[in-house]
Amino acid sequence: MSKIGILKTSDGTPKSSNRVQFRVPLSVKTTLSEYVKGSDNRVYQETVSLIKDNHIVDEDLLTLLKEVRSLVPILDKKVKLFVQVFLHIPWAHRYGPVVEEYQNFLLDLLAAHNYYVEFAFDVLVKNFRKVDPCAEEADLVPTQYEKNISENVQKVLRNILKVIPLSQHLLIKQCQSQYPYTCLPAREQELYAGNLLALSKHQPSLRFPLLKVIFAKMILLDINSPLEEVIAMEEDEDDDEEEEATKTNDDATTTISASLTGRPLVKRPGTEGMRHPLANTLDRKMVRLFSFIKSECSSAAQENEPNSLAIVSLEESSTSREGMDHPEKQAQCNNLNKQINWSSAQSMFEEIKEAFSHLILPTHGSHHIQFLIFYMAAGGLSSDPTADKGQTWLRFAESFIALLWGRGSNPNISPVERLAALGYLSSFIARSKLLPLRCDI
Repeated sequence: MSKIGILKTSDGTPKSSNRVQFRVPLSVKTTLSEYVKGSDNRVYQETVSLIKDNHIVDEDLLTLLKEVRSLVPILDKKVKLFVQVFLHIPWAHRYGPVVEEYQNFLLDLLAAHNYYVEFAFDVLVKNFRKVDPCAEEADLVPTQYEKNISENVQKVLRNILKVIPLSQHLLIKQCQSQYPYTCLPAREQELYAGNLLALSKHQPSLRFPLLKVIFAKMILLDINSPLEEVIAMEEDEDDDEEEEATKTNDDATTTISASLTGRPLVKRPGTEGMRHPLANTLDRKMVRLFSFIKSECSSAAQENEPNSLAIVSLEESSTSREGMDHPEKQAQCNNLNKQINWSSAQSMFEEIKEAFSHLILPTHGSHHIQFLIFYMAAGGLSSDPTADKGQTWLRFAESFIALLWGRGSNPNISPVERLAALGYLSSFIARSKLLPLRCDI
């Protein structure tokens, strides 16, 4: 086998001509066999250290993978350390035969020794958090590096679940335990959530458990991003920029909304996101969830199966409601409404309603995440709900109102939760301009 250099740059080229090199043992089989017999531990430890501590180029890794794959029958618990170190080899960002050989090796290993499944899931799910070191934090578009990792890891996860379908609960467990902390950068958290959503597109049975994992983490962001604090931080910076813009007659600032105090909030030119770090992370995740919901409920999206890592702009995916009196606009809206798969939308709504009932409703201090279900129940899926003659979306509103009213009027539920249910009910009705005066609940 060829030599593996330990002094490498990020692209695999040597730093100097006087690099230190190690030679991989000619036969890994002999090394493992001698270790199991107890006759030679030194070579085994050196081999493990060599694989663990060195960057292995594609050519050497491919050769090593082929040899180790042929040894799958003897990779039992006695050589557990070797297997764990070998599974940690960075591979997901690579291309071609190396990726395919690693995926085949992993499937063979887990089919022969299923006690490695949980550890394999742990290693694979960690890849969902890998951010391209060259990417900008504020950039919402995944890089090719991040897309490549996502596609490679999700492919092998889908194949593992086909071979070992009863391992789904172990995968959910790892997805929950590997979820990034709320204080970590927004891009890492958004990328991880996007990978979980992408995984659920190909594994419908995992969608609801993964949605609950994402919702639980978003609730932590929500309750730690008080509305008053977020607005205060935005206004503090906006006041300074507004004064500067007034002095210089700078027209770059644009009014985007009104604050609770009635003063306009201005978008900061040349910057992205919100000033409050947790609110910024929550905002980016909310946009991704809105896009995911729209995609899952769209017939066209299901046919094309776009990459879930890419955010579909809600503005671009829907027609403006301005000028609906124009015949062409009405025809375009009717066409978009027909593209909604209401059967898929019903399934998605029931899952989000269940997550709302068990996670959001009992939580005190939530200000933002409930708008995910408000969006579906208020006709947000339709480009023009008034043009939907069947008013299919109205069934979502009736179901949601029935849930809240049932909780609020049930004397067997705690007063705190009853009050929260009635609060959400009044908030939803106040914001749903298209609800009829009478709803069947």
